[in-house]
Amino acid sequence: MIHKIFNIQKQQLINKQVKLGIVEIWDAVANILKVFEPVELMELEAKYTINDPIKTIKFLKENKDVFNILTTEAYDEIRKYFPNEELILDVLTDPESDDQIMVLYINTKLKPQEALKKLKELDENWWLGKASRNNNLCIHLQIA
Repeated sequence: MIHKIFNIQKQQLINKQVKLGIVEIWDAVANILKVFEPVELMELEAKYTINDPIKTIKFLKENKDVFNILTTEAYDEIRKYFPNEELILDVLTDPESDDQIMVLYINTKLKPQEALKKLKELDENWWLGKASRNNNLCIHLQIA
């Protein structure tokens, strides 16, 4: 994931016609590693598809509680109800306020009624208790 982040950062800088030097690369690495251990980032990447790694890392850096839920409980709890579905992380920004929220999409091929039933069970058995203490993470279905 770290490699992926730097490739994206490099491409963004190239697109802006800014020369990327080795110092900038190592500054970016050092900045990320101040907050997260490489093993933590690899664990996150192994469990979830991350739409925008840079935006995600920045969000998680400011919201360690979300990172902790994602790496300790969320994955295992979701797998009880959705054992094979792709889990996608995305950071959404409210255009009116610039507030951000992380959305965990459960990408499923289940019929909508069946998927909604399982999501309701997940909510009732685990998520609603967590959501009341953490309003920076939402779990949604994405019907494939």
